[in-house]
Amino acid sequence: MTMICADCNQLKHPGTPCSTLGKRKATKPTRQQTEAFKAIYDRPLEDGPVAPTYLQFRRTIRPALGFDCYMVKWCGMWLGIETDGYIHS
Repeated sequence: MTMICADCNQLKHPGTPCSTLGKRKATKPTRQQTEAFKAIYDRPLEDGPVAPTYLQFRRTIRPALGFDCYMVKWCGMWLGIETDGYIHS
């Protein structure tokens, strides 16, 4: 029985590691994604914890494995940023 790997979207046998594990490289964010990161950071915060610095915020952004988008946790929810800068939760 074969199945689709959640990381690379290729066929694999259950119980075997992904053949691309350790070989995948994160893509560089597009200009639109970088602008979206800044737009998220600039959103006003409700009463709560002190906002991190922009550098601290950028260090929390992670590429979504198997997709071209980036993910960031902001105000208790995960936001996805697509290559065209579209932000969704």
